[in-house]
Parts: sequence; C-alpha cells; structure tokens
Amino acid sequence: MDVNVQIDLAKMALKGKRYNEAETVYMQIAIQNNSPEAWIGLGFCKMYQLADGRTMEEVIFCLDKAKTLNPQSSSEIDNQLITNCQIILSSYIKVFEEAIVKQKALNKAAQKGALLAGVSLGVGISSKSRFTKVASLVGTGVGVGVAVDAISKMNSISEIQNFILNKCNHIDVHLKKYVTSSSPNLLEYNSFILEVNDIINHSVKSLAVQKKWWANLTTLILFTIFLWPVGLYGWICRIKNRELLK
Repeated sequence: MDVNVQIDLAKMALKGKRYNEAETVYMQIAIQNNSPEAWIGLGFCKMYQLADGRTMEEVIFCLDKAKTLNPQSSSEIDNQLITNCQIILSSYIKVFEEAIVKQKALNKAAQKGALLAGVSLGVGISSKSRFTKVASLVGTGVGVGVAVDAISKMNSISEIQNFILNKCNHIDVHLKKYVTSSSPNLLEYNSFILEVNDIINHSVKSLAVQKKWWANLTTLILFTIFLWPVGLYGWICRIKNRELLK
C-alpha cells in the first residue's frame, strides 16, 4: 500500500479516536520507511492520549526521531508541538468547565429539595465561565481526537482539578525543556498557560467560597431577618467575595 494512503488512514483513525489502530499504522510506516511524517504522527497520536496514561517523554522521543531524519523541519515540529499542547490543554479545561456546570445543576436541585423540606443548603459552583481565549483554541483542534474520557469518568471536581493541574505541569515542563526559548510561538504559549492556571486557581477559590453559608442568598436573608448581626456579617463576606460568587 502507498505510504501516503497509509498515513491518511492513520490520520482518519486518530480523528476517530481509534488510537490503537492509528498507532499501529504510524509505527509500521515509521519502521518500514523511516518516515519523518510517520514519526511526527506517532508522537502526536501519543500526545492526544496523555489523559489515558501516555507521557511527554514518549511524544518527544518520536519528534526527535523525525527531527533526526529531517533536520530542516525542526522549527515546524516545535511549532506543531506548541499548538498541540494548547489544543490538548484546552480540551482538558473544556471538560473541567462542563463538570462545573453539571455540579452546579446538581447543587441547585439539592438546594431546591432542601428548601422544600425547610432546610437551607449552600450555593454550588459559580456559573460564570472564564473560558475566553482558551475556548477558541478548541476550534483549531476540530477533528483531532483528544482523549478526555478518563477525565469525564472522574467522580469529583477536586479529582478533575488535581488531574488537570498535574497534566498542565507535565506538559509545560517538558515543552519548555524541548522547545528553544527563541521560538516566537512560545511567547503566545506562555500567555496561554497563565490563563489556564488562572482559570483553575479561580475555580478552586470559587468552589471554596461558594460552600460558605452566606453564599446562599436565601440563608443570608433569613439570618438578616431573624439574627441581623450574623446576617450583616454575611453581607460583608458576600461583598468581599462577589467576584468569586459570579
């Protein structure tokens, strides 16, 4: 079979999230033809599975093989790596945002049930999405099969947070070791990773704040009516933390 046809088949398998199939095809081409393109494809195939146990060490090994075979492509490979790091981290954060929305819906349902029973519960997760520039990058990865199933199956927001923080660090450390600091795309990436960290840190603080009794407006109003000094304290707390309650 023609090498170009094989590579096209591998790309289709990758986009369809048939990772084992894609890896097998890319590996066959890489070994049989020593193809730089196949090594690049194999590297990014592994990269899209970082959430499922692959490592950046595996990714970089494959990309180094491609650079050795075609040194002229080194700069382009670095740029592709930076772009894919952004796409993958964007996908992770997207799942995180969706988990927050689901948690908020569950908390609202619990709060409604508690109020009907005459009990007041704390407000849940913030509904304000801080997903700005990061979200737009997902569009650049349309058709790319980034593995996020492992994140989707996690049982808690804190578990997702810890996982994403670890993955961000793993990707960031290896990327900056591998890509030369003179790469112009690295400046954009550095701005991007700051935003990712900001989103996560804001969410962690928001989750903690919104568990407070004064985060629940109904509870706060009741305290204001029946125990106004406590209610006044609650209003002061809400004002101080209003950004985290949005």
